[in-house]
Amino acid sequence: MEEADSFSLELKAPGNFFLKLIARGKVTVFVFGGVIVLVGGTVLWINYSQQPTFLPAEIHSQQ
Repeated sequence: MEEADSFSLELKAPGNFFLKLIARGKVTVFVFGGVIVLVGGTVLWINYSQQPTFLPAEIHSQQ
């Protein structure tokens, strides 16, 4: 498997929803109304909130 640099993304979706994530590889983000779908890559950290201030949240991914 090819090792890629991790990247961070922060976006504001309609309805004052804020999404912040750190991922590795190619991640495609789809936003359908209030539903956010992530396709591909490995998500290392994600936070989804209605507030612009984020508190740490963990994701435990299967290895």
